[in-house]
Amino acid sequence: MANNLKPYKVTFKTKSGIFCANVAMAESKQAVETYYTGKYGWCAINDCKPYELETAQRKGMPIKTIN
Repeated sequence: MANNLKPYKVTFKTKSGIFCANVAMAESKQAVETYYTGKYGWCAINDCKPYELETAQRKGMPIKTIN
């Protein structure tokens, strides 16, 4: 992953009403918000703590890279 990308914790709501959570790597919070609101409509974005990123990697959870 590029050094200028920061991890963000994203919670979003699918069209079927299911809440999901992802880790997204992006240059800015705005880039993450633009991507997720465009795709899902509603999202909440927070800085991702190091242990949250490590947990996601250890569990093999997908980490979305947003350019």
